[in-house]
Amino acid sequence: TTKQNIVSDTNDNIALRWENSASPTAPAFIPVVGGTFYTVTAAPALSTSTWVHVCGTYDGETAILYINAASRATDTTPTGNLSTLNTGRIGVHSGGSANPFVGTLDEIRVYSRALGADEISAIYRRGRIAR
Repeated sequence: TTKQNIVSDTNDNIALRWENSASPTAPAFIPVVGGTFYTVTAAPALSTSTWVHVCGTYDGETAILYINAASRATDTTPTGNLSTLNTGRIGVHSGGSANPFVGTLDEIRVYSRALGADEISAIYRRGRIAR
């Protein structure tokens, strides 16, 4: 599989997924702004045998991909609101069964606003304590 969706909406206007084509097992955050796809991909590749906290945020000006609460990739190219969001899908592509996530997902969250770095760090720390 070249990509494995973690979460996306039914129109593919936003997605968080594993990109196996650009960089093996690299997480990617893909917001769609004004009909244009912006892919923010972290490198290097991550281990597939270790729990990883992945978070993507977009505040209307900057798309950021966080790995284990650390900002790992940023794109300041998109400006404006996300394209219209619809019903979300977890673990599969917007079509329903394409690009399934192979692995285990835990504590998927979707917010109506961009979280700040401190909030993402707090969520990550709470998850680490629970493990």
